[in-house]
Amino acid sequence: MDPQGSQPVLSADCVALFEGTGLIKPAANNKRKVSTALLSPPSSNPSRSSSEASSSSRISSGSFAATYEVEEVEEVEVPVTLRSVESYEFLGFTTETAQSLWVRYLKYSPEQDSSFFDYAASHIWAPGREDVTSDQDNWRGLMVALGINERLQSAIMLPGFDDVRFTASCKYWLMNAMKAQWQALENLDLEMRMEAARRQHVKTGRPKAGSISSPPSLVDAPAAIERHQMLWRGSDHLNNLNMYNSETCEINLDAIHAAPGDFSGANPIAYFSPHRETADRYCRYIKHAAHIAKVSIVQIAVPYSLMDGLSVEYLRSPAPPKYNKETNTWLYPPTCDWQRVIWWCRRGRNLPKELWWVTTKDVLIGETSHGKNCKYDTMEKPEEIDHRQVLEVKINGVETKSMQWAFQTLKGRFALQDTCRFKVWLHNAGALHVPRRKK
Repeated sequence: MDPQGSQPVLSADCVALFEGTGLIKPAANNKRKVSTALLSPPSSNPSRSSSEASSSSRISSGSFAATYEVEEVEEVEVPVTLRSVESYEFLGFTTETAQSLWVRYLKYSPEQDSSFFDYAASHIWAPGREDVTSDQDNWRGLMVALGINERLQSAIMLPGFDDVRFTASCKYWLMNAMKAQWQALENLDLEMRMEAARRQHVKTGRPKAGSISSPPSLVDAPAAIERHQMLWRGSDHLNNLNMYNSETCEINLDAIHAAPGDFSGANPIAYFSPHRETADRYCRYIKHAAHIAKVSIVQIAVPYSLMDGLSVEYLRSPAPPKYNKETNTWLYPPTCDWQRVIWWCRRGRNLPKELWWVTTKDVLIGETSHGKNCKYDTMEKPEEIDHRQVLEVKINGVETKSMQWAFQTLKGRFALQDTCRFKVWLHNAGALHVPRRKK
């Protein structure tokens, strides 16, 4: 028996709100089908025409390609019980692996006081199977060994997104997707109630007494503010909501910090990009892996005056080598700090004594790396990392090096959280699955 009780994904009174509509089907085999019209209502899916007609001086969800990264399906199948073998399958495991995790959860959870999701995480991060990071590795082989189902395997290996995929490891992306799916499942009852309230408001012109408020309208933000730098971050929407509370206007960078990363070996820090195209591309990729989770882009306006009070270090990638025709040799640029920091951090290591000064800087700014054609773990020296390991995004039709800002010290984090709390916008790009459009 489930030690934490048989909590339903959708409560009986929530299901009753849609009784007779056919939008939520009766349960069968501890699963039920839910119409995508409830998961992606019309208000959350702006049309292309509304985006194209909008002013370039304003930003909304229609400004991002991630909003239109959708698959048209009528229904999705969700578990009836929140903590169940079907939920492990829903997260992305095969039936056999889900059953094995469920047995372990029932047997040991009361003694270890572990949560349902902990068992999925510990299975993925178990040291017995080495993580993979580059195109030289067998990503499919690792996922098969971990018992990942075909849907999630295909999403992780999504064609056209190798650049984004190789900025992190296979296990990182699996956990990123499963966490987003789990949070979406936990939040589904509330989402359905909010959708019921929205429909009531549309139908009658007023909310039903005692109902939960309907979702807010689409966010509209300035594309630029004088003497401010816009920073962007793409993630699943619930994770971004943990980072920014729109009611209290409080920013919590701890909710989005990560390690290992380009500039964070063992100590997690928060990353943003000055290129909204980078955040947009990450969102498009994440959307496929976590198919019922909404994704969003965080936009933060950072005053120049804030940066003036912080210590900033620019870590720039090396220039391409130059060919000397006279000597018939390639001339390589000297090793730079970007290479050294990436070499240590991408292997999950703390920086050595000679680079310790980097950790004293409040903000690190530099290019984003990827491991498509290299294995950081097997590199013997920083010089093996070169200009080809820089992530590029297309901005106005031109391939551009993707930059990132990392707020690593407490001073830097607190300064951002305190100064920018009223200059944050969340652009909801919706979920992958949407209803089929009527012809």
